[in-house]
Amino acid sequence: MPRPMINVTLDFTDIEARIAKGERVTVKHIADEMNVSPTVVRRAIEAHYANRVVFKKGRTGGINLKAKETSTKETETAMAT
Repeated sequence: MPRPMINVTLDFTDIEARIAKGERVTVKHIADEMNVSPTVVRRAIEAHYANRVVFKKGRTGGINLKAKETSTKETETAMAT
């Protein structure tokens, strides 16, 4: 019988705010706060942010987010105003 999937509810706005402040945010720290496996947290973050997330290893590692890509239509609209 397969193991049941563990679902976690992450506060992504809090994670983004902490990263924006310059805090070092790691998968392990979030997992410890939620009392779940780091693998579960990593999968949830990857599912939410898709290609925008970068996980860095090491002493200075952590979670980094790439800037959102804007479509050309959004860029043209912003430039027109």
